[in-house]
Amino acid sequence: MRFIIREQEYEQLIASGRLAYQSGALESYRLTEAVDGFLVIRVDLDWRGSGIDDSLLVHMLLDSNQQLVRLKLRELSPDNPVNLDVLAGDGLYSFSREDRHGVEYSELQMPPGFGLLLPGFIGLGLVVNFTEEIGVTSLIELDTEKDYKPVLATMAIDKFDEESLAVTGQTLAVRPYLIRLGQATYTIWLDKHGLPVRVDDESGTLAVEDRHVRHR
Repeated sequence: MRFIIREQEYEQLIASGRLAYQSGALESYRLTEAVDGFLVIRVDLDWRGSGIDDSLLVHMLLDSNQQLVRLKLRELSPDNPVNLDVLAGDGLYSFSREDRHGVEYSELQMPPGFGLLLPGFIGLGLVVNFTEEIGVTSLIELDTEKDYKPVLATMAIDKFDEESLAVTGQTLAVRPYLIRLGQATYTIWLDKHGLPVRVDDESGTLAVEDRHVRHR
């Protein structure tokens, strides 16, 4: 797994794993606890196995209330590498986005809940897990079609009863959610940390966790 910022000695590992996409892409992650209850989430979304010569690295810092403090995103693309830095504070997300055309700055009001939808299924799980109001919620999506420019979006969330699911030879307690985002409909199964272990859409299974390690 590759990192923007490597783990520090004081970080304690909580969970790690990898989602194997049916397309061939791989999404690896590590969740650690830093100091004062702050959490760090690192994601390596590698599309190369699906025939796309791109990868995406994400580094997130969450406070003790599981709210985003800072996000760093780096797309490793031979055609148009993108670096995005997001700071959260005073009710605003401040975006600094750099691509081959230069640097662009913007600010948007923070929606309720987690509020920021990242590319990949780890990001989808965060929004669902940290959004208390089940129903239609507003959020900011980092649009992959627009080189990760922030755009306003809405998501409908339906929660179902907890169930058991076999993952990497283990039987886990998970909760399924039905998600409607734009023209897409997903079912996502989240563990107790809000991390996805399986994702389906209307055509079938999109991704299943093939590595699953929990230290807490």
